[in-house]
Amino acid sequence: TSTKQLYSSTTSNKILFVRTQGWDGSVYQNKEIYSINSNGSGESAITNSSYDYETNPAWSPNKTKIAFVSDKDGNSEIYVKDLISGVLTRLTNNPAIDRNPTWSPDGTKIAFDTNRDGNYEIYVMNSDGSSQINFVNRPTTQDRSPNWSPNGLEIVFSSYSSNSFSSNIYKKSLSGTTVNSLTTDSSNNDNPKYSPDGTKIIFTKSSTGDIYTMNANGSSQTNLTSTSGTSEIEPAWSPDGTEIIYVTGTNFNQLWIMNTNGSNKHSILSDSYEIRSPAWASQ
Repeated sequence: TSTKQLYSSTTSNKILFVRTQGWDGSVYQNKEIYSINSNGSGESAITNSSYDYETNPAWSPNKTKIAFVSDKDGNSEIYVKDLISGVLTRLTNNPAIDRNPTWSPDGTKIAFDTNRDGNYEIYVMNSDGSSQINFVNRPTTQDRSPNWSPNGLEIVFSSYSSNSFSSNIYKKSLSGTTVNSLTTDSSNNDNPKYSPDGTKIIFTKSSTGDIYTMNANGSSQTNLTSTSGTSEIEPAWSPDGTEIIYVTGTNFNQLWIMNTNGSNKHSILSDSYEIRSPAWASQ
């Protein structure tokens, strides 16, 4: 069971998140997607299946659809659910792992990461699942967690080389071939996301277990959380760019919101089991 905590947030929007339904002693079981208001009220289920997991939800730009990952057909595939008609469409179909979908700002394309080529690569496809292409094509690295820039011209992602487990953040233009590094340290930088105005990127740094922001060119890294004894992961921006939601707690079982300068941290949801993949959208 979950404990909902009401808080007067500056925005009143829907947040998607993934809740695990139990623990078998070794792994979390049956992950489902829920939505909740940013003040902690109005929780409701988006998926409700007997499959092992439904995860990695991503709002479409017009907020009428959700892309997510499910194993309902036997392995990790990307689906889109139309929230108006209820129609569920499978976009990927192969024995590899496809995950972390993210919509282009105009809603016509979806980027995702997949290991269908042996290593994890960033792919881009049309939003109906057609024309799936390898966007980065770096066979000696593990590229993951893509996110589109608000102008639709670049994709930012995290990556580590095959002989190193230290990930850094990179970006690549849709029109070019050069991959540019934004971080260069050994701290495992991950989960990058552009701010709504495109000037900042939020990300996590596992060496400190904290959430950071930096300018879109990689400069001025700033620690927003600086907590001891717990870690903060999977941050996401509010639609107006004034707040950030993230996962924390001893077992990553809490959703918290803070201002973009790290102030006014407060919990909106605490659960018995793990909570992951928050995604914020305006109504």
